[in-house]
Amino acid sequence: MIKKLGGLVLVVAFALPTMATAQGVLTRQLNDGSTFSCSTPNIQTEEFKEAFSDFGDNFLMMTLADIFTRTWEAKYMREQCQRFADGEPHDFSCIQGRHDWDAIKDEIPNDVAALSRADLGALVGALRQDEEHGAGAQRQAVEFCESVGAFN
Repeated sequence: MIKKLGGLVLVVAFALPTMATAQGVLTRQLNDGSTFSCSTPNIQTEEFKEAFSDFGDNFLMMTLADIFTRTWEAKYMREQCQRFADGEPHDFSCIQGRHDWDAIKDEIPNDVAALSRADLGALVGALRQDEEHGAGAQRQAVEFCESVGAFN
């Protein structure tokens, strides 16, 4: 099935998403010995819960928020690795406390709240498979960081 949502066009597969983390992507050690990883996954932090409090206890909406948070983190990682490559000041430490929650929220399509549970689940499942969002985007950021020599 093909779904249009905001600017996204997705081929939707009906599969129940699981709440897997991409912490392994973030734990790769960088040249200065640090990692982007933090001890607590985003979805468990108070700042994340506060930023997305309007989603309540809706597991699928919180999962969607986590995907878009990871997408933002991937952009941040790439920026820091580019700064490293350019010889500019950079920060490879834990990302928590640096999120631009307004920018992350702006990336979440406005019309997701109107989706049925099945359609929202399908969207979350499709985004989890998309290399441009979530863990896929983080993997691409790690590959970029490797290509500029930021990793050991």
